[in-house]
Amino acid sequence: MTAVIASPNKYEGRRAPIRLIVIHTMEVPETSSAAEAVGRAFANPARNASAHVGVDTNSTVRYVSDDDTAWATPGANADGLQIEIAGRAGQTTGQWADAPSRAILERAAHQVATWCRTYGIPARWLTDAQLANGRTRGIIGHADASRVFRLSDHTDPGRAFPRASFLAHVQSLIGGTVARPQTRPAKAPTSRIHLAVDGAFGPRTKARLQQWAGTTVDSTLSARDWRAVQRKVHVVADGLPGPQTWRGIQRLVKVTRDGVPGPVTYRALQTYLNSH
Repeated sequence: MTAVIASPNKYEGRRAPIRLIVIHTMEVPETSSAAEAVGRAFANPARNASAHVGVDTNSTVRYVSDDDTAWATPGANADGLQIEIAGRAGQTTGQWADAPSRAILERAAHQVATWCRTYGIPARWLTDAQLANGRTRGIIGHADASRVFRLSDHTDPGRAFPRASFLAHVQSLIGGTVARPQTRPAKAPTSRIHLAVDGAFGPRTKARLQQWAGTTVDSTLSARDWRAVQRKVHVVADGLPGPQTWRGIQRLVKVTRDGVPGPVTYRALQTYLNSH
């Protein structure tokens, strides 16, 4: 079964050519309704997260078009295609070999093979160096992006994920020649992003902070973005969002200046950004 549950949590278009396929686990049981349940969660604008496709034991669900940028993997969103598979990062080798997992991995392999064939992505798992160089095309897990970009702490799809057999199956499914179509360039927001004051430092809040600081809007706060923020809050512009930076932000938004960010600071920042 194939379905569409569209998520509003995305950027229209692409800020970079597609070069990565990122594999995630949903962190839910391997049921026949997992992909739909995750789709309903991604359909909530307050969720501030999404992926392109989800798969479970009997369905493939589309959440975000390939032509648009999903919010799934900081550091690998702009050039990544994101697939959520039912299951958990903590599964053992034996659990990845049971009947539900085999059905899920089969669906995932077909989706990944389609992407590889469409976008000219080799069925290979990238090393940290290949991922970091920004050019090599291939497949990664969210854990790899966490380790290389240090913008998230996710460990999925887990150490026991059957990488070798999965890649071999994807390779067997690709066949034929590949095309490299042009992707639609992204349009940076032209109007001020309005934030829900929810105390979460999610993609929309980061994007609005970039708008306020006058940097490129992509929801991934780089050292350049932080230097721009630091200049606006009058602290040393070293590009590192440490305690001094957060004390400067806290001074700006008029909350306790302890240098430790949290929901109170985030809510005050969201309120400030909505009115400035």
